[in-house]
Amino acid sequence: MSTTSKYKCNACGYSAAVWDAPDPAPIATVDTRHCQGCKSLVEVPLEFHGGGLLGDSDVVPSFLNRCPDCNSTNVQSWDAKHACPKCGEHMIGGDINNGYAIS
Repeated sequence: MSTTSKYKCNACGYSAAVWDAPDPAPIATVDTRHCQGCKSLVEVPLEFHGGGLLGDSDVVPSFLNRCPDCNSTNVQSWDAKHACPKCGEHMIGGDINNGYAIS
């Protein structure tokens, strides 16, 4: 399981807790994405490996590459070097358990 960090934008106050790397959860690999629909950072299922949950191994679940909040398919990769999804300014981040570190 991946570790989690929290990022905050000092310009607009937006904050989000995100995984530091893709997480290969039991049903699907999930990673942080910038949703263009709701302008937020969300954890999006990218690759299904649910092992027969749907009964047909060729079925591609409709939840892949979709924002879990607004259902938009307009989700893009995001990492700590990218800007705030709300206002475009730089975000600072750090270990979720130790507060924010200047980056």
